[in-house]
Amino acid sequence: MDRMEPFHGCNFGVDWIGIRTWRSIAALMLEELVTRTIEKGNKIF
Repeated sequence: MDRMEPFHGCNFGVDWIGIRTWRSIAALMLEELVTRTIEKGNKIF
């Protein structure tokens, strides 16, 4: 936990929420990308 301090600063709770939010957004974007890829694949085939 201490080695993370320079990156997160003192307010770890808020940053942790931010990290979880970023991961959720990234997951949604990835899911959408996969869905679009599958749809394009179905159109091709």
